[in-house]
Amino acid sequence: MTSSREIAFVTSTAMTCLFILSGCSMGGDPAQEEPVALKEGQYKVVLTGNRSGLGGLVPTKPADEGSVCIRAGYDEGNVATLAKQYLAFTPECAHSAKERVGNAVAGTVTCPLGPDLPNMSGSITTEYKGSIGTESIEIAGQMKMDIPKQILANSGDASPEEMQAGIDAMEDVVISVKAERTGDCS
Repeated sequence: MTSSREIAFVTSTAMTCLFILSGCSMGGDPAQEEPVALKEGQYKVVLTGNRSGLGGLVPTKPADEGSVCIRAGYDEGNVATLAKQYLAFTPECAHSAKERVGNAVAGTVTCPLGPDLPNMSGSITTEYKGSIGTESIEIAGQMKMDIPKQILANSGDASPEEMQAGIDAMEDVVISVKAERTGDCS
């Protein structure tokens, strides 16, 4: 016969395994959390996601890509700065933030094509979502390219179908930016 203590142990172990395997945090939905303030300090910034194959488009980045000093009291401003520096492809990009809900943040970075790419028009829009913690900011964005069909038809060596296939592949890429506090500003 199985004791209630053994059942509790098995249940607890199973729940722990499910939690670890699911990758979920105990915090749940950041929009449902009580808003927290980001601590001032030096933050290590890590960018993940493949941006190769974007031709002449180069994201704008801070002078020291791996580390940034974040000041207290500017939580949404810090998110906007990270979005503009790491999700923008040109200095001409515009940023539009949605209102913070709990600790959830979201917004859009829209970049025009053209100035650096002759014969190109259209835009790249990156929608991002993320969260603010007391010692971290995380955002993940996925781009959508809006390039007129006539541009695709006159794209040189590649056929319009090949160009569209390349665009579709790039739109599948998720770009993640994570800033974690490492100490005081240096």
